[in-house]
Amino acid sequence: MPKPENLEGGTVQERLEGILREVRNISPGIIGSSVISIEGFTLASLIPAGEFDEGLLAARATAFLTTGEQIAQDLLNETPEQAIVRTEDKYIIFNAITSTAVLVVLADETAAKWGMVIYWLKERILPKLKPIMAKK
Repeated sequence: MPKPENLEGGTVQERLEGILREVRNISPGIIGSSVISIEGFTLASLIPAGEFDEGLLAARATAFLTTGEQIAQDLLNETPEQAIVRTEDKYIIFNAITSTAVLVVLADETAAKWGMVIYWLKERILPKLKPIMAKK
């Protein structure tokens, strides 16, 4: 169970990073996470240094979300809330925060109990991120 961070003070980036620390504590399989703007800018990130290119992650996440949003609108006439990309041994989870920001979570196969991870993201993490991003 993630330990709640003190999110009362600090800059927007500091508050976002506090929430990203909670994401990392959801499961030992969580590699890292980022909050990315729809324009492709990283607003806050806790990705291990040297493991992933943050700029590339932000650019690709934006491209993926734009395409996914168009597909959901065209086929379902709805806006997507979440998308999961699964490779042989890793996952990328995209969660809409607002219409202008997304939470990207990188995890490996050891992030067991996916239902719990998804629950924590939807019920505990996103409600903390939304008010911060709404004020931005």
